[in-house]
Amino acid sequence: MRKIIKYKIITLFEDKIFNIVLLIYFIVLNYNIFINSGLFLAGSAEFNSKLKYTLLINNFIATTSMFGLLTAIYIGAGFIGKDIKSNQIYVILSSTSKRWAYFFGNWIGSIVVIFVFLSLIILNYICISAALGVMTYYIDFLTILIETVLNMIVIMTITAAASIFIEGYGSALVGFIALTIYNIHSACKIPFTNHFVNVDFNLRRLLVNISPIRSIYASSITSEGVIERFNVEPFLIHNFTAYQMLYIGILLIIGIFALGNREL
Repeated sequence: MRKIIKYKIITLFEDKIFNIVLLIYFIVLNYNIFINSGLFLAGSAEFNSKLKYTLLINNFIATTSMFGLLTAIYIGAGFIGKDIKSNQIYVILSSTSKRWAYFFGNWIGSIVVIFVFLSLIILNYICISAALGVMTYYIDFLTILIETVLNMIVIMTITAAASIFIEGYGSALVGFIALTIYNIHSACKIPFTNHFVNVDFNLRRLLVNISPIRSIYASSITSEGVIERFNVEPFLIHNFTAYQMLYIGILLIIGIFALGNREL
C-alpha cells in the first residue's frame, strides 16, 4: 500500500493543472487580503484589533472555502478514473492483487496532499498576520481549519467514489452536483450565480444528508443565529462533524466494494 500512497502523492504534485490551481489560490487569497479586504484602512492594530482580525479571517474563509472545495473535486476526479482510462490501473494492480488496498491507498495519498495544502495555508496565514500585526483567535482558526479539511475530504470522497464508474475526469461533474446541493441547503443559492431558490427547511435538512458540507464561520465574530441559519442539521445525526465522519466512512466502504466488483 505504501507504493500506492507514494504514487498518488507524486502523481498529484507532478500534475501541472493541480499546481496551477494551487498557485491561483494563493495569488487570489493574498490579493483579496492585501488589496480587497480594506485591512490597510482599518487603522492601527492597537485600536482596531478585532476589526483587522474580522477583515483578515473573513477573506481567508471565503477564498479558502471556495478553492478548497474546487481543489478537492479535482483530486477526487483523478482518483481512479484517470488510471482506468490510461490503463495505469493494470500496472498498479500487478504489484498488489488487492483492489481495496489500491482504493484505500489512493484515498490516503489524497488525504496527505490535502494536509500539505492545509500546511501551506497555515504558513501563508501566519506570515500575513505577522506582517500586518493582526492578532489571531486560535480556537477560531483551529476550528476553521478542521471544518475546511472535513469539507474537502467529504467532497473529494464523493468525487473519488464516482470516478470508479466514470473514466477520466468526468466524475468532477458529480463533485459539482454535490457543491450545488451544498449551496442550496446552506444559502439557498445556485453556485457561481446570483440566482436564489426558495427551499423548504425540511428539504434543506434532507439535502444536507446527501451532501454534508458546512458553511464555515469564525464563531468569535459571528452570531449563533447566523451560523444556525446557514448550517442546518442532518436528520440522522445532529452533530455535523460526527455525521461527516460517518458519511466518509460509508462512502469508503461503498467505493471499496464497488471497485472490487467492477470489471476492468
